[in-house]
Amino acid sequence: MERPDGNIADAFLFEMQAGYCTYYASTMVSMLRTQDIPARLVVGYTPGEQTDANRWVVRGLDSHAWVEVYFPEVGWIRFDPTPTAPREAAEQDRIDSASDE
Repeated sequence: MERPDGNIADAFLFEMQAGYCTYYASTMVSMLRTQDIPARLVVGYTPGEQTDANRWVVRGLDSHAWVEVYFPEVGWIRFDPTPTAPREAAEQDRIDSASDE
């Protein structure tokens, strides 16, 4: 998937049929901010894979972007607009492709 030219949020909302987590998150932040709702884009990693009781393996494929929205009485609350099923399928495809090489 190629990065769109111009405003990614506009392209993602009106032209693209799919996108990465950064597209979902940045578009949600932009939309919330147009309504004067404090929001921020957060990047980091998902938990990864638990390999035993006290050990986790986190790979590059576990990198992710999500949104935090500020509520005055509560603070920053996490929201993840990215659908999980397509992400999990894409990760498995990459793992399978790497295994075949």
